[in-house]
Formats: sequence, C-alpha cells, structure tokens
Amino acid sequence: RVRSSAASDVYKRQEIFEAPADDIDRSMLDLDRHLSILPQGQERVVRALALDGATVRATAEKLHTSEGSVRVLYHRALRRLTARARSDNAD
Repeated sequence: RVRSSAASDVYKRQEIFEAPADDIDRSMLDLDRHLSILPQGQERVVRALALDGATVRATAEKLHTSEGSVRVLYHRALRRLTARARSDNAD
C-alpha cells in the first residue's frame, strides 16, 4: 500500500509539471521569435548552450571559434534578450 501511494504521488507530480503539447509548441514558437532578434552568432551560441546543453568548449569547436568568443557572444545575447524583455514589459 505504501508503494502504490508513492507511485500515485509521483504520477500526480508528473501531471502537474507536464505541459500539454499545444503549450510546448506555443513556447517553442515564442522562443524562436525571441531568439530571432539576435545576430546569427549569438543565436547559435544560445541555442547550443542553453537549449542543446552543449559545453562552451564543444560550442567553440562546432562554431570554429574560441571559448572566450563563445562566452562573450552568450553574455551579449543575454543582455540583448533581457533588454528586449524589459522594453516589451514597459509597453
């Protein structure tokens, strides 16, 4: 009985945290829209690091650039996205 209760709790938590497919599709469209404001290099770095979970080193190798450049591009992208989000919220 304890096991079935624990399994039931896990299932309930999964239901709470799983988003419906429509919400996921909408979120991906929103994400694409936000990332589209970035220059191509920044967008590629954000996708690699934040979405694909790649390391800085792997991203640098993939983009044929230095790890320092990847870090700079990522920082600039986050600054640009933050500024855009603030201006959107001000409207």
